[in-house]
Amino acid sequence: MPDNSLFADALPRQCGGTHPQQSDRVRALWSERWAPLARATGIRDGEPLIIALSGGSDSVLLLQLARQADPAHPLRAVHVDHGLRAEESSGDAQFCAELCHRLGVEFRLRKLDLDGRKSGLEARARALRYRALLEEAADFGDATIVTAHHADDALETLLLRWTRGTRTGGLAGLAPRRSFGMAPRVSVARPLVRLRKAQLGAWLAESQLDHRDDSSNADLDFARNRLRRQLLPQVEAVAGTEGIENLFAFANAVQGLENALEQAISHLAWTPIPHAQARGTRVLRPGGRVARGDLMRLSPALRKCALSRLLLAGTMAAPGRALLDTIARDLREGRSTRRALGGGWSLHLRAAELVLEPPGPAESVDAETAQVTGSTEPALPFPVNLAGGAQREYRLCLPGLVRMADGRRLSAQVLRPRAPREVPREECVVELDFSAVADPRALRVRFPRPGDRFHALGAPGSKSLTRFLADRGIPRSDRPNVPLVTCGSEILWVAGVRPAERPRVRANTVSRLRLELETS
Repeated sequence: MPDNSLFADALPRQCGGTHPQQSDRVRALWSERWAPLARATGIRDGEPLIIALSGGSDSVLLLQLARQADPAHPLRAVHVDHGLRAEESSGDAQFCAELCHRLGVEFRLRKLDLDGRKSGLEARARALRYRALLEEAADFGDATIVTAHHADDALETLLLRWTRGTRTGGLAGLAPRRSFGMAPRVSVARPLVRLRKAQLGAWLAESQLDHRDDSSNADLDFARNRLRRQLLPQVEAVAGTEGIENLFAFANAVQGLENALEQAISHLAWTPIPHAQARGTRVLRPGGRVARGDLMRLSPALRKCALSRLLLAGTMAAPGRALLDTIARDLREGRSTRRALGGGWSLHLRAAELVLEPPGPAESVDAETAQVTGSTEPALPFPVNLAGGAQREYRLCLPGLVRMADGRRLSAQVLRPRAPREVPREECVVELDFSAVADPRALRVRFPRPGDRFHALGAPGSKSLTRFLADRGIPRSDRPNVPLVTCGSEILWVAGVRPAERPRVRANTVSRLRLELETS
């Protein structure tokens, strides 16, 4: 770990960041300080990073550190405005925006819709905050989310878990790195988690970096603030500074146990549910399935640990002790049932597998709003149709793109390959014989209706669309959200699932209709 005095020389003396006239030595020292912190949390050279920027001292320091990496990281700073402190919240957002402008770092502001009820406020804010960060990370190219949590934060989290009662999987504090189970390409890294708050404070003071102070950190209605301002000082008063250090040492020992447990159950993970993009569920949290037999082969204690980790990874919220005990008992007694989880999630215990079902589809976005917020996207070389969400039917131009109310996009174009080539076999990309489309001007994107029938590619004949979707493993609740590409009364493509038989590409096909379903 770098010593404080050397690090201080590398920090600029104002909030504006490193100036062009700063020496190469200063910039190199910044990079040297970042490198070991990044390596310790598995951050690769040059990978894109989402910086969770609150405007507080720790996140400002983190942004400055990451900005000096060599090779450089593509950076996007994301400030989540909880909207709970009126003008102070607006001031935080403005400070972060101006800081990023001076540093030349891309900035995004995300506003949360939180009510002011203090009961459960911390947990609700955290869940929504991480969802916003996860969406930004996926949008930025499966970037790693980087937060400024330090060792004191980790100890406070650990103590909160102990005092509230926790399962084995919650004994440890904050891990240096953790993947999101439902978005395995995205993880959260905490490069500062082994550093004490006092050490970071010394670096900040010596560098004179400007930052914002959150007045809610003094509010003793919040459990974390009571722990920080009342319990820990009492521990130190009773046991001296050694008492605090011993807590850190014990936390490290528990983390070692956690690592061993994680290795023992690392083979257990959610596998994707069928046709997630077609179903219209939130792409970053599509649910999943895991074999029941794999869980039953574990000892009861390890099984409960695995359940806890799976549910935390899948829903981004740790299950309560009572709920975890109930699900473990269901497994032990061989029950097939359904359990409601927090946040609208549900767990189906079936004979052969456990299926994690996500909340309902994302709320619809008004078309006019989408038109405004979509202005940051690259210009498209063909017209875009933004029909109203309530209409649930869209005209599909050639070439063209439809943006559905829930954010998914379906594009169409005509291709005339000069040489033979393979037909795409992906769920969300198909090519059809364009000559089989009776009237290209009649192409539409709509959703299932009573009486729809569909003749799938390779099937001997047609069947009701409801039966087809059920056979493909799509639950009843998600079937109304599956997009259909139609021409007149004929369904050409059940988007994200299967194309129709009649317009399939054949050896004599000259022109192809290429259709793509996208979610990010």
